[in-house]
Amino acid sequence: MLGWLVSLVFGSAILVLWPRTHGALADVVAVRALKCLSWLGAGLACLGTARDLSAAAEADGTMALASQRGFSRDDLGRAHWIASMTTIARATLGPGLLLVVLVLLTSRSMAELAGRALFGLGAIAYLVALALALGALGRASVWISARRGRTLLVALVLVPYLLERTVPEVGGVTAWANRWLEWLRGIGASFG
Repeated sequence: MLGWLVSLVFGSAILVLWPRTHGALADVVAVRALKCLSWLGAGLACLGTARDLSAAAEADGTMALASQRGFSRDDLGRAHWIASMTTIARATLGPGLLLVVLVLLTSRSMAELAGRALFGLGAIAYLVALALALGALGRASVWISARRGRTLLVALVLVPYLLERTVPEVGGVTAWANRWLEWLRGIGASFG
């Protein structure tokens, strides 16, 4: 839900700026929106999936039902991995598609439309890769520390982020995401 709110706010900004700039800033605003979607949409969805579900599966009978159907505890764990990635993708892909459509609609020429179509493909690929990376990171944090999965996830994301702010050579999920977003901004600018 928060992803849609981010998309609506930034989409409104694209539409409000369009008459004044003739769509020249649409890709810049969309890159900022993708950054917000990364933190608010994907980040919070990842935090929600970074919890130990095995105790709940035992308590509500899901594990017993899975065992009756021939699935092992490992199969249920893999299903949790896939479900966390799907949850993150659902939180970001719809809002991201809305932004891509708005960016495409504000194109002024066919050359710019072609560049923005490439931008749109890159944006969607970014959101899919983000869902895969954060989903895996969230479930890995639960696998490493079942009782403190969320705390470990926050440490795995925020500590490299804070270190990156002080020592730029240190990378992490946020450094990877920022490089990708800068590449997307370059695609939009080269066709503007």
